[in-house]
Amino acid sequence: MYITKTYAKQIVADVEQVIQKKINLMDSDAIIIASTDESRIGEFHEGAYKVISENLGILVVKEQNELAGAWPGINLPIVIEGNLIGVIGITSEQEEDLKLGKIIKKLTEMLVFELYLKEQSDLKIRARNAFVEEWISGGDAVDESFPVRGNLVGIDINQPNRSVVGHIDFVKSDPLSLEAFEIQQLRDQIFQFIAKQLAEEKLGYLVSIGSELVFLLRADSVQMASTFLMGIKAQIEKQFPVVFYCGIGRSVALVTSMHHSYIEARQSMSIARKSMTGIAAYEEMTLEYLLNELPLDAKKQYVHRVFEGCSLNEIKEWTNVLTLFFANNYSLNSAAAALFIHKNTLQYQLNKIARRTGFDPRNARDGVTLYVAILIQQFTMP
Repeated sequence: MYITKTYAKQIVADVEQVIQKKINLMDSDAIIIASTDESRIGEFHEGAYKVISENLGILVVKEQNELAGAWPGINLPIVIEGNLIGVIGITSEQEEDLKLGKIIKKLTEMLVFELYLKEQSDLKIRARNAFVEEWISGGDAVDESFPVRGNLVGIDINQPNRSVVGHIDFVKSDPLSLEAFEIQQLRDQIFQFIAKQLAEEKLGYLVSIGSELVFLLRADSVQMASTFLMGIKAQIEKQFPVVFYCGIGRSVALVTSMHHSYIEARQSMSIARKSMTGIAAYEEMTLEYLLNELPLDAKKQYVHRVFEGCSLNEIKEWTNVLTLFFANNYSLNSAAAALFIHKNTLQYQLNKIARRTGFDPRNARDGVTLYVAILIQQFTMP
């Protein structure tokens, strides 16, 4: 283990906040790599050299020219897991500061080790991201070495998994007021929250690829996947100023089929963003995917034909009514209850739709025509 210049600078800043003294941090070659006085960076520090070469627990320098590059003060070794990796020096001529030696040493070692653990964690996250990105891309990348490589980053590829693609939309009165670091901080917090839930439930893994959150979810049934993700969505939207969407691919047992599940999850995402629940599963969508493949002009013409002469407000109102009417299997009683209106009010609205469009929602053939129109309107048009 060694101290990078970036980490050294952060450690000096953190320690200075606690003790409010001038500080130098030297590496294992006794070179100053961070300091509250940046002009000293790169200098040889003879005091640190003595601490390292003579394995001293503390070195007090009393005179200005006593040792080359060393000012009056105390110098303490930084030891991590039995290895001396550097020296921290505190400039001070006050005798009582010697009592701070053990505290300063311990604080510095804690900061170094904490940064080391974070670096190792970051490396593992990057390695896992790269592995999953390679896996879901398919092709020749998936070979006989894949199970071993998966185990190295903590992923068992021999269990059935399904891909889930998550997307975050940030909610704020003025989106431009969110700084880049705020967005990244929120993403990191949400990532950690989801990863923790997955680990606690032993349901799979989470990686970040670009703006996407990609789940490898161990859920045999789409109902199990949807239930888990609905819970995650509710908790995230309660804690953070975001809207969270999920597209769910099918569960696959073959290692080489994971990229198919990922493609399905991405296709489902476009539908999830327009659905009432914010979650869409490939296994539960049929007509929506077919309609999504139609040319945009054809979809516009179809919707215009069905709702010709109707205002946008009418179409929006009727889409809500028809969605719940069809979702309740043409039942007037159930649909009225879902809409929180009287049955007679629903009858009036259905009559109005039939009169204005020429298609009666209670008629099987006309109902299909209207159903396709609202699906296009809801899920497949920009």
